[in-house]
Amino acid sequence: MERLTSRNENGRAIFAGNDTPVGNALRIGDILERLAEYEETGLTPEMVKTFMQRVGEIVEICERIDTGMLTEIYKAAQDDRLFITPVKVGDMLWAICWDRVAKEWVVDDNPERVNEVGSQGFFVSATYGKPEEIDEFYPYEMIGDEYFRTREEALEAAATKERPEEAQGDG
Repeated sequence: MERLTSRNENGRAIFAGNDTPVGNALRIGDILERLAEYEETGLTPEMVKTFMQRVGEIVEICERIDTGMLTEIYKAAQDDRLFITPVKVGDMLWAICWDRVAKEWVVDDNPERVNEVGSQGFFVSATYGKPEEIDEFYPYEMIGDEYFRTREEALEAAATKERPEEAQGDG
């Protein structure tokens, strides 16, 4: 882009190029036309700077992407072979369970570790009390229902979740 302006030593905008009264007068029309085009975008200088910064960040990310892998992921998605699990091995999940004595949902004191993920669900091992080799399988639908990523989410769910059907008749 040819610049129509520049900045002087004091930081003020000045005409670029032919710095004569006649040259400056001839460029006013060009400058006004460029300003009108810019103003019609509705963008402020701050918005343009933020946008350009984000574009730079995206370019950096794109430069690190293995395009062969990205192509394979795209093909797998098109073939309905791509499944992104909501948890990964090593994640810690907080469980809530129905306390039959207290007649309320409670949060387990210790989180459980995801040991394996599959297309239908995940396996967890308790981080306390049971040997690590005893895994239990849960479908992914239980995340957000009885398993949660944080203790805070589990506490909130325990406070608002309705009692289970089998406990509806209990006092």
